[in-house]
Amino acid sequence: TLADKTWVTEVCNFFFPGISSALKELDVGVVYAKELMTAEDEPSFATEEQAKVFWSEVKGKAIREELNRIYSNYEGQTWKNVVSIGDADF
Repeated sequence: TLADKTWVTEVCNFFFPGISSALKELDVGVVYAKELMTAEDEPSFATEEQAKVFWSEVKGKAIREELNRIYSNYEGQTWKNVVSIGDADF
C-alpha cells in the first residue's frame, strides 16, 4: 500500500475487527511501499500523469521486492499464494 504504516491496522480495527485479528493470527504481511523509498525517490512532478507514473513505480518496486523475498524462503520454491488489493486509479 502507499498508505502510512498504521493505516491498514487502524482501518481494520475500526471497520473490520474480525479481519484485523485474522490478519494477525494468519501472519498476513502488509507491504508499505513508502517505507522502501530512498532519498533519491523524493517525489517531484509537474503533472498528475507524472505523479501516477511515479507512485505506480513505487508500488511496483515494493511488489517486486516482496515477491523476491517470499520466493526465496527455501530452495526450489516454485509458487506462493499472493493477494494484492488496491484502490488507486492507476
